Amino acid sequence: MIGERPATRSSRGRGRAPDDPDEREKQLKAQLRAMSMYASHTSGDGNCLFRALSDQLYGFPSHYGTLRHEICDYLEAAPERFAGFVDIEKPFDEYIRTMRQNGTYGGHLELSAFASLKRKEIKIVQPGLVYVVTGDDDSSEAVAERLALEERRKRIQSRIPPGTEGPPPSARDSRRKKRIDRRSKSRGLEAVNGGARAGSSRLTAEPEGEGDDGEDDVDDDLQHLAGPIEAYGPLYIAYHNWEHYSSIRNLTGPHTGLPRIIERNHDDNEISSNPKPTEHEELILRSVPGHTLSEVRVLLKQHGNLWETVVEVLIAKDA
Repeated sequence: MIGERPATRSSRGRGRAPDDPDEREKQLKAQLRAMSMYASHTSGDGNCLFRALSDQLYGFPSHYGTLRHEICDYLEAAPERFAGFVDIEKPFDEYIRTMRQNGTYGGHLELSAFASLKRKEIKIVQPGLVYVVTGDDDSSEAVAERLALEERRKRIQSRIPPGTEGPPPSARDSRRKKRIDRRSKSRGLEAVNGGARAGSSRLTAEPEGEGDDGEDDVDDDLQHLAGPIEAYGPLYIAYHNWEHYSSIRNLTGPHTGLPRIIERNHDDNEISSNPKPTEHEELILRSVPGHTLSEVRVLLKQHGNLWETVVEVLIAKDA
């Protein structure tokens, strides 16, 4: 039944269920406050995970239906990778059919598929715990592609005023805009033709190469966008109780549009209490000179303390 919480996955890895859900919620709010964040209201209608991911990636929750189907398509296309994680007594294709239905609760499997599909890092905040979900391809080629995509997202996001992003226009609004554009273009051509008849010998184009190279890159990126603008950086999701997720925002905003999350930095405290690099940290610093111990420690956390992976990430970043 749509809206019901189906037994779609194992509860392994979620930790012990809290004795007092209200106390757990208080702990979660306190933890987020300490990180200068809050959990935005997200309807608990079974679409909460997809709404939260939509809000984090696009800056608005209304794209959740499209994301649900994209994730299900991704799962369905790779049963050899994902079927083993469905801990229930029903075929994988039946699981996918159920997950496609509006109101079916998503969880860790869908988060993992999303991270791989969108090449995004997702930070899940729970009381006393922040765990990171990433794509499972750590090859040097995949890392380089992720870094290039993030750099593109960063260029585009930097040109957009915070809080101004919104959902794509409806079909009706798109048709109206096309009509207005056609009228404007027609009027512009009439003005140009009139000026030419009045004595203008020719139209002069703006000289090439005088614009800012960075702006040209962004304009080219925007022209090739296949959908809404996507956020740069990790995505942040709060996990409450009973498969309920919500999007996270900074206390200082923006409260709408792309989240632009800034996480309170605890690295300086960590460096002061552990000033000497470990053996693996020393290996990384020697292998890829020019990076700080703080940066290395953040990457080790993000990549499960696999120092070889961190070396590949830094090499790709420096390329």
